[in-house]
Amino acid sequence: MLIQTDYLRHVFDKEEFVRTLNNAENDIMEWGDDFDSIAFTGVSGAALAFPLSVSLDKSLLCVRKRGESNHSPFVVEGYIDTMSYIIVDDFVHSGATIRRIIREIKLVAPAAIAKGIYLYKDQYNLDLISIPVIPYV
Repeated sequence: MLIQTDYLRHVFDKEEFVRTLNNAENDIMEWGDDFDSIAFTGVSGAALAFPLSVSLDKSLLCVRKRGESNHSPFVVEGYIDTMSYIIVDDFVHSGATIRRIIREIKLVAPAAIAKGIYLYKDQYNLDLISIPVIPYV
């Protein structure tokens, strides 16, 4: 089967996706249960956030881009009563996306604390990597 993708092979290839999901579940469970939600943005974040929310029994926070046409009037959708969350994404390039997620969640849930970031691949699509949750300071 031919898969057309630039950098999301970890999502579109079934075997790689299962491996990516299993690694994420195991890594995140090792770091503890000190968060109640998983925050994400875009396809790369949603790809893992939805199945992880079910397997880890966590709520979801979807952060959309302001001004982006979608099916919702809300920039942040989901469990806005969250007290603590982790961010799930593929990789960090400049950090702008992570900062945007934190900023937008603070607007609707001022008491919420970003407990960490889980990244599931590198930006150059070299190898599947597991990066531990990085506490947000």
